[in-house]
Amino acid sequence: MKSSTINYIKRLIYLVFALTWMITVFNFSNEPADTSQNTSLNITKKIVETFVKKDTSTEQKEQILEKTDHIVRKLAHFTLYAIGGFFIFNFINTYNFGDINKIIYSLCTGVIYACTDEIHQLFIEGRSGQITDVMIDSLGVITGLSVFLCVKKIVERCKAKI
Repeated sequence: MKSSTINYIKRLIYLVFALTWMITVFNFSNEPADTSQNTSLNITKKIVETFVKKDTSTEQKEQILEKTDHIVRKLAHFTLYAIGGFFIFNFINTYNFGDINKIIYSLCTGVIYACTDEIHQLFIEGRSGQITDVMIDSLGVITGLSVFLCVKKIVERCKAKI
């Protein structure tokens, strides 16, 4: 198979990953506030049950749950967008742009998507768009890009040694 055909197939696969990620984010953002809160609260409960001592009182567990839920929600934002940054860069990396341009295009795509995601939430029952979420999402995108670049550099070094 020609390298241009292989590159086209890779591009298509990475595009599907990036679009699937975008649809997933859209679906999460499309949930009313109550549904979204219940989802994260259930995850937080499982985390608290796993890491808090069994003999901790119910009242103490509730306090821990309240304090932890906000952190879990923000970590979910960060992680979801780190995955997005990774997928977006995979896709853009299939084009013959310079490395700096690939980073800029990927970062801009991720940040713009974070902005549109928060705007979208303004129209969902009980939800609000928050600039702090855009900042957290943007840090996630930067992290996803960084992970990709680190993995890419490691692979290149391994190939050079062979």
